[in-house]
Amino acid sequence: MDSCRECVCFLIKRLCAVCLKHRTIVNETNKRGNKKMKVTLNVFERINLLSILPREGDFTTLKLIRKTREDLSFTEEEHKLLKFKNLPDGRVTWNAKATKDCVKEFEIGEVVTIQIKDTLMKLDSQKRLKDEHFTLYEKFCLTKEE
Repeated sequence: MDSCRECVCFLIKRLCAVCLKHRTIVNETNKRGNKKMKVTLNVFERINLLSILPREGDFTTLKLIRKTREDLSFTEEEHKLLKFKNLPDGRVTWNAKATKDCVKEFEIGEVVTIQIKDTLMKLDSQKRLKDEHFTLYEKFCLTKEE
């Protein structure tokens, strides 16, 4: 019986994918029944997502957000490859030629996904959504779930 479950889980994982052509992100339910959103993010989107994640909330939500921050953060190898530089005006620059090597797929849990959607939708309703939020808004708020 366990092997059958493993086969089903394998098939579900193979079917769960990000369809960039149709901008569809397929949600996957893990063993505990929690939905995880698979999303592919580039360097710019990762930095922007890190900047909009809530810094206040209840303990359990902040713990999940902290884990997501760690997941979105850059590895030592990525840091060396991208050659980040902090500018005096607060902006961050990096080696643009290396960005194609740092596109990654992330699994973001349901609670954090809701927090991200709420933040982006709030910015939109307040007419404070910026151009740098555009692709994040598309990926988190305008996606079709299958």
